Amino acid sequence: MIRTKTDKFDKQCVFYKKIKGLTIRLNYRQWLGMFKCRKEVVLMSEQKRKIGFTVACVNEFANRHKLSAKEAFQYLFQFKGIAFIKENYDVEHTLDFDTILDDLRILCKKNGGTL
Repeated sequence: MIRTKTDKFDKQCVFYKKIKGLTIRLNYRQWLGMFKCRKEVVLMSEQKRKIGFTVACVNEFANRHKLSAKEAFQYLFQFKGIAFIKENYDVEHTLDFDTILDDLRILCKKNGGTL
């Protein structure tokens, strides 16, 4: 729990944060820094999940079409499959890989792909 009080000695706002049984005194900048770090960690982990999902999709696409991972990535990138995965991650990551691969095949075919 964070509570605030005015320190009469230095007349600035002071925050107290209890971490693992210890009460830590923070000034305003330190307190704001805690939130900045948390936000960066959340964004970083979300970005890692999206990258991992994209890599998994490329590898599954490669396996289905008997391509190397590099060839599959180049094909998906050229025919807008990678952009599709990035833009529709929120929906696509909830689907099974067969459905995702069918979506990618249809999209790439619409954009000039021949697989």
